Amino acid sequence: MIRNDPPELVKITSSHSLEVIARDYNTAFSEGFDVSTEEISNYLGVSELWITRHLKEGIKYLIINAVARRALAKHGDKRFSKLYTYKKKIFHRKAWQTHLIQHSFIENEDGSLTAAKKLPTSLITCTEAAVKYNVTRKTVYNLLQGRATKYVVYGLKKYSTKEVELLLIDM
Repeated sequence: MIRNDPPELVKITSSHSLEVIARDYNTAFSEGFDVSTEEISNYLGVSELWITRHLKEGIKYLIINAVARRALAKHGDKRFSKLYTYKKKIFHRKAWQTHLIQHSFIENEDGSLTAAKKLPTSLITCTEAAVKYNVTRKTVYNLLQGRATKYVVYGLKKYSTKEVELLLIDM
């Protein structure tokens, strides 16, 4: 297992000026703090609570509190307005991507794991594929066995959405 530093809360400088607070947050957003817990939960197919329980190491993040939201509403850069509404953590994109790769593996035929060097842009589980293509989970699982790469991401078994689509469209 790869060891990382504990999670690091990046603190914005304290100020009585909403304009200074907004400027500091906008600077952080432009430097790569632009991944919300919502985006991560959508990518992994997990709840935001799962993220707070399992992403515990090596990722820098900000917290947008009520004062920050007020400052950003008044003085924020419109390019980052979608980030203002989040009440949870905003992660640094590069740190998140590095952490994701460090905790992602390809499951081999014999059950052993190989470190993943790159992940597909979209992942899906057998259950999600079964619902999407209106077939049973067992059918999806049997079809994918040996034909699609199985990724183990934070212990969750996933497949490339494109690979699954190509296999199930021909069904």
